[in-house]
Order: sequence, then structure tokens, then C-alpha cells
Amino acid sequence: MDVGAWVDATESEGRAAWNDVKPYGGLATGICFVVCWAIVSVTLLLIPATHNWAAHPDEYKEIIVAAALTFVVARVLLRLQVVWHRHHMPAGMVGAAAAAFAAQGYEIVGGNDQYPSDDSDRRVALPVRAILFCPAMENRRIDVYTYPVGSTVGERGKAELTTLLISGTQVRIEGRSPGKGTNPRPKYRSNGQYLVFVTRS
Repeated sequence: MDVGAWVDATESEGRAAWNDVKPYGGLATGICFVVCWAIVSVTLLLIPATHNWAAHPDEYKEIIVAAALTFVVARVLLRLQVVWHRHHMPAGMVGAAAAAFAAQGYEIVGGNDQYPSDDSDRRVALPVRAILFCPAMENRRIDVYTYPVGSTVGERGKAELTTLLISGTQVRIEGRSPGKGTNPRPKYRSNGQYLVFVTRS
């Protein structure tokens, strides 16, 4: 058991990590654009003043205008999703910077989300910026994935399970003990920004 020092989690670190994440990715952006394009197209067909050129555009400028309008609408909707995300952080959540564990020799990485490197036989896991959780009265042990700090990307193999002990607003490395962590499993953001544990008493 290589027990590490306690790391204090704070509301400010939790809020900073939560606000730093966009709750959508490239696929969501594409889907939003297609849906908005369909809505804008149907709307233009229903408006008498725009029906003729929307149904039979004589020039490409009408299509460009409709595409630009669709892009603006899609961006506004996605921005509203970001605002909603930032205002719906779970109450009482605190955060501990994952960088604090680097001094103890651990680079915390995101769950099973693996991304191919130049060599398709090797995979790279994204580093986690912060660990977010709601403090609990009882101790909570949860497994996370880690690499040794300083290991070479592409040559470090599979990430190892490492047990974290959460006590109140503090968290520490308890040791490498695969399979011995307790549920719930951490929720991993695909962009590698944070891990969330909702640990309520």
C-alpha cells in the first residue's frame, strides 16, 4: 500500500473545473446544425414571403443565407446548453486538482476512454484535470485509472487501477488494489477535463 498525502478539495477548484467544460462535442454540434437546418428550411417554406425562393432558389446566395442563419441558431442553442451546464453544478460539490497527485507519482487519466495514437496497437488515455465530488460523512473508496508520472506516452501500456479514499472534503491515494474500489464508478468526461463522484451522506 503506497498511501499518499491528503489533498484538500475546495468549492473554487470544483467550480473552475466544472465551468471549464463544454457539455457537448463535435458530434453534438453536427447534429444540432442538421436539426436546425431542417427547422429553418421548413420554417422558410411555411412563410409566404420566402416560400418561392426557399422552394426554388435561383441563386446560391439564398442557400448561403439559410446556412448562415442555421449556423447562428445552432451556436446560440449550444451556448445556452453551456450556460445551463454551468448553472446546474450539483449542490455542495468540491474539487481537488489532479495535478496535486503528480507529486505522489500518479497521473490520473479518464476511465476506459482510450484514444489511438500514431501506432494503432497503442492507446493513449487523456489526463484528468480535477476530481469533483460531494463530501460524504463516511469514507468512500473509488477506483480510478492512473499512469506513473513521467511515463512515455504510447509506451506505458494499460492504465492501472488505483484506489482513492475520500473522507469529507479530502481525498488521497490509498494504493493500487485493482477490483477493490467501491461503487459508484466515477463519471468520466470524454474530453478529459474531470472525473465526478457524487458521494452524498
